[in-house]
Amino acid sequence: MLDRAEHRLFGAPLPQRGGVLGWLRRAVTDRRTTAGGVRRRGVAVLLGLAVATAVALVAIWGVPLHRPGTHLAELSAPDLQIAVRGDSQRLVFRRLSDAPDPEGRSYQLWLIRDGQVASLGLLAPRTTEVRAEVRAGDVLAVSLEPAGGSPVAGPSGPVLATAQVPSL
Repeated sequence: MLDRAEHRLFGAPLPQRGGVLGWLRRAVTDRRTTAGGVRRRGVAVLLGLAVATAVALVAIWGVPLHRPGTHLAELSAPDLQIAVRGDSQRLVFRRLSDAPDPEGRSYQLWLIRDGQVASLGLLAPRTTEVRAEVRAGDVLAVSLEPAGGSPVAGPSGPVLATAQVPSL
């Protein structure tokens, strides 16, 4: 109350309050700058907040900033659905189901080309990104393996699902 009286009598500036929202309001409506300056400052503040929000979302949820290529295939087995996106150099396997890996077992991804089998690694709980040269006609597969993956060069457990890569 004393602050308002001093402001009316002597033109003293009012103390700034309001936390983050007050700071944002002052940054956008600062009267010491021209109208164009207020607009530019407001846009800069809002742009900064948008960038900070995007960075926070990536940090919190691990949202990939780039999802390569187009939808290539789906691998489906009981309690397991996987969507595959990609291009000729990179694949992204995304689990569509929330079922955990069976106790003491792991899902392993495979690339089959001309009868040769190559491991693409273990399937992560949500998204698995793999660098691999892929061509139309290749076959993608998922098998159920001992924890940590197959102990041999190919699948040692049952192959649960396969899908052929269409033209890229």
